[in-house]
Formats: sequence, structure tokens, C-alpha cells
Amino acid sequence: MKCLVGGVLEPILLSFRSSLYSREQATVDPFYGLRTYGPYKPVNVEIKHIIPRDWLGYLKENILDILENQIENILSSFLDPAGKRVTIHREYVGTLKPLIEKSSSDNNCLEDLKEIIKENKDAVILFPLPINIIGKAVADRIYSRMKALGLSIGSISQAYSDVRTLNVITKLVKQYIQGRARIAFNAILLNLSLNIFAKAGGIPWALYNESSYRVVIGLSWSLKRETEATTGPTMKCYGVVHTFSNIGVWESLNAFVSQSSDRSIKEALKETLSEILDIRHSSGGVLIMLREHIGRSIIRDIARECEQKGYFVDIVRISDALPARFYSIKIPDRTAPRGLYAIISKKEAFLVTTGYSLRPKIRPMGVPVPILINLLYTSNSGWKDSLLRVIQNIYSLTAMNWRTFWGALRLPAPLHYSKLVSKFFTILTSEDIKRSFAKIGDYLHRPKNESIRNRPWFL
Repeated sequence: MKCLVGGVLEPILLSFRSSLYSREQATVDPFYGLRTYGPYKPVNVEIKHIIPRDWLGYLKENILDILENQIENILSSFLDPAGKRVTIHREYVGTLKPLIEKSSSDNNCLEDLKEIIKENKDAVILFPLPINIIGKAVADRIYSRMKALGLSIGSISQAYSDVRTLNVITKLVKQYIQGRARIAFNAILLNLSLNIFAKAGGIPWALYNESSYRVVIGLSWSLKRETEATTGPTMKCYGVVHTFSNIGVWESLNAFVSQSSDRSIKEALKETLSEILDIRHSSGGVLIMLREHIGRSIIRDIARECEQKGYFVDIVRISDALPARFYSIKIPDRTAPRGLYAIISKKEAFLVTTGYSLRPKIRPMGVPVPILINLLYTSNSGWKDSLLRVIQNIYSLTAMNWRTFWGALRLPAPLHYSKLVSKFFTILTSEDIKRSFAKIGDYLHRPKNESIRNRPWFL
């Protein structure tokens, strides 16, 4: 039996409240850090809460009041000390049915909705999805269409459901009636508030220890069969590139649409990477992470594109399938600790990113499944040193999840969000994409609206 070489990485330190003490405030617990020190980049948060009138018989006024009160209290608890404010305004619209019906007699309601969103571009549009009365399929359709509408107008939205969020609020009604209302530090309400804050342009936390790379890129793509008027059915590749800084903070979102052939994907990637690196005018390292299998010629070409601009580059493919399971004899339930890694060869390693953690005290749901890291290319040093560098940085980036206070992502954040957005592209229609994204060069696309480019967390 082969004995694997590995170890356990140190807990990931996060940085908070940069404006007061630079990056001196650090903790491994994002919930404690945000409440104690405040966000890395605080911003004013404006929320426009949109309620369709045809759902008012189900969405009670007192429930909506408590929901707004809780969101405002949670956000104010860490924004008030930073001198930032939270405002929530509710507005009623006729219906959201025109979003899901191609031919609707109630298009006036859709125009009214567009006007409300246009007038509140800086606000995060908050809206309900009552799954219990409209069903999951209709809720998904409204969700995707609302996102597409926001992208085309230049607005960002946040949905919540009755299945989760409003169930929590219902339990708080009795406290409000008895005059015992307080901030409910409930995971669902806290995470909803955190999502709204990030979509408003705030940065909850950054990495305390700088990455070994100047630029970190997460790349993912999805394939979609489309029918062209002249050529008939074709397979299109919708790719998304999220770029992060050396402290794990999002910097830009780029996208490309190409044919699914290796040649088309190669040219699209080269043009996208060139645009990303040209605007930085710096040197150092580039880490490119991807999920999909990729040809050797593509790897060589995108590596050459980086090296010609003065960067060293590491390219890795990360699999979140079920490659292996790890257990620990030192922990009562045998759960593997977060940060455990095992090197298989000079190019491959397993890494546990969601296991047991002592700081903060988080236990995973079930047995954690490690990710498989495959180092495809390195230009900086030996394969062994490069693999260790890649493992450490990938682990750190799993903590840059601005959607939840609890639990790291299995995949590093740049790759996780690229995966989400690339799938989102397959849901959008070609018309939605053309309205929402501007074509630059032959392949490169980006959101047309500047506010969207500055606040990419639109999913």
C-alpha cells in the first residue's frame, strides 16, 4: 500500500476594517470578525423591496415588516460603527407574470417594474419567491428572468423564499407581539443580509496573508445547443472568467461566447486573458484554475500569453467529483480536518476544504469529500514546490465566500462563482445575453452597465 505524503494547513486568517487599521485586524471566524471589527470595505446599503400585489393575500404585512426590520438591524450592527447607513423602501407592483409569459396581456406591469428598477439602480432589488403558491419551476423562471432584466437595465437583485426565509420570520412574530423583538442571529437571515451587503458593493472580508500570485483567475464554461437561422443547430461555449486580487478580493468579470471547438475556445481564452493582464501593468504570478478538461495546445497558448506579459503562471484543473474519502482517528466522529492535504504525485494532490474545524467550531454535514488538484502547467519552479504553492492558495480562496458566514466552499471562490455564472448563461436566452453584455473584440463580453461591472455578485 502506498503511503501518501501530506499534512494539515494552518487555519485561514481573514482581514477586516481596512480603513482604520490597514490589515491588522484578523480572525479565522468571519461572523466574529464582521461583528467585532466591521467589514473590510463598508458601503451604504439601499434596498428596494418589491412586492407583487397578487401575492398580498399570502405575504402578510406584519411578516414583511419584521423581515425588513431584521435585515436593517443586522446590517446596521456592523455598518453603524463605520458611519454607513441602511435604508429599505417597499414598493408594490401589479404582478411578475409578464416575466414568465412570452405573450402577456399585462405588459404594462412589466414596464412599471422596469421603471421602478431604473429609478433605483444603486439599490439592491429585494423580491420574494413564494414557492408554496407558485411552484418551484415558476419560481426558477421568475428568478432567472429577474436577473436578466436587472442585467439589461443595470441593477442587481436578491430573492428570498417562503420555504426558508419567511418560515424563520414567522417564528419571530410572537416575540414582536410580546415586545421582545431583537436581532435574530439566525443563519438564514444573516446570510441573506450578507448577500445584500456584497451586492451593494461592500467587501465583507479579505485574506490577511497575501497570495503568492498577483492575479488569480477562475475559469469555467458550459455548453448550450442553439439554433441559428442560417446554420441550424450549433453547440456554443459560454465561458466565464472571475479575476481576484492577491488578497482574495474580486476584481473583474469577463465572459466569452464561442463555438465549442478547441480552436475557438483557445482564441477566446487568449483574447480574454490578454485583456485582463493588459489593464494591470504589473508582474508577478498568475494562477489559472479551471474545472473542464482542456487540450495541451490550449494550455501552452494561454501560458505563453501570460509569460509574454512578464508573469509566471501555474495552471490547475480542480475536480469536485468523488475521488476519495479521508478520515481522522484523532477526532471522535472520524471527520477529516479542514486543510488536510495528501500529495499523490508531483502533479496531483487531494485537499479537504469543508471538514472539521476547531476555529471557528464548525462541524461538516456528513463526511467531507476532498477536491482533486491536478497541476497542468508551471513556469516558476519545480513541480513539487509549485504544487505546494497551489494547494495553499486554493485552500485560502475557499474562505472568500461572501454568501455565508458558516463553512468554506469546496471549490475556491473564483472557480465556484465562474461555475455558477457559466451555468446561468445557459438559462438566459440569446436575446437576454445580447441586451445585457457588450461584445468587445471577436469573443470578449462584459456586462454593459458600469454598476454591474463594479458589483458582480448578481446571482
